[in-house]
Amino acid sequence: MNALQRLSCLCGLALLMAFAMPTFAANGTHGQKLQDMVAQLNLTPDQQSKVDTIMSDMQQQVKDAHKMAKNGDTDGAHEKSKAARKDAIQKIQDVLTDDQKSKFHDLLKQAAAAHKAEKAGATTQPAAQ
Repeated sequence: MNALQRLSCLCGLALLMAFAMPTFAANGTHGQKLQDMVAQLNLTPDQQSKVDTIMSDMQQQVKDAHKMAKNGDTDGAHEKSKAARKDAIQKIQDVLTDDQKSKFHDLLKQAAAAHKAEKAGATTQPAAQ
């Protein structure tokens, strides 16, 4: 694995951790994004309880992945984090009504587009004057 791939994996892991650990993030940071998306769905108390459990499970999986990365297994950590996020999103969708699923899907697409734009902006360097 070259340095660029390693950096990409670590950035992906950091982004996933930001999504997965909203309780450790200040309001308005990247860590709030997934929580903010879910908040826009107007969940019932039962749905909210289920989503809280899903998020807690994902947080634990991401913590485990972070430990793997610290031990040098960045590839394994990236895959574990990616799988944990994908699994959590699927489980959240399973809890939602059809209308909420549609809105959640739209919110996920918006977040992905914003992330892609941020990533593109971070990789472009301003021209020297």
